[in-house]
Amino acid sequence: MKLFSRTILFSIFTLLITALLSAETPVTKGKSAPVFNLRNVKGELIKPFQEPKPLIVSFFFTDCPKCKVEIKELETFSQKYDDKVKIYLVGTSFKNDVDVSEDVDSFIKDLNVSFIPLVDKYKDIIKSYGVSAYPSLFLIDSKGQVVFSSSAYNEKTMRELEKKIKSVK
Repeated sequence: MKLFSRTILFSIFTLLITALLSAETPVTKGKSAPVFNLRNVKGELIKPFQEPKPLIVSFFFTDCPKCKVEIKELETFSQKYDDKVKIYLVGTSFKNDVDVSEDVDSFIKDLNVSFIPLVDKYKDIIKSYGVSAYPSLFLIDSKGQVVFSSSAYNEKTMRELEKKIKSVK
C-alpha cells in the first residue's frame, strides 16, 4: 500500500514540475518582446516588427466585454498617435484548433473600429507573451523592448499607456 501511495505521489509531483517548467513566462517591462508574424482576418501575412516604430500589441478574445472597451480606447489612441506608434490587435476565441478568423472579424466589425485584427488561431503568440488574462497589452519600443504592459483594462492603465506613448522612441 505504501509503495502504491509513493508511486502516485511521485507521479503527481512529476506532473506538477513538468507543468511548471513548460508554462510560459509572462513578457514584462524591460524584457524583449517575442517577434511574430500573423495573418490578419483578410488572410494577409503581417510582420509587425519590420517597421522601425514603437508598437502596441493588444490581445483580446471574442467573449471579453472589457476587450471591447479597451479596443475602442485604442482606436482613439490610433487616431491621436498614428505618427508615433502602430497598434496591432491579436484576437482569438475559446474555440480550439479551428480557424477563428470569422469570429474575430465579426467581433471587430461590431465595434465599428478601423483595425484589421490579426488572428492567433492556435494561440502560439498568446502563449509566447504569457498572456493569461484579457485584455492584455504591451507597448514595445523600436528596439523590441517592452516598456509597458498591462493585463487589466481600466482608465488608470490607459492614462499610463498614453504617458508612455508620448515618451517612447
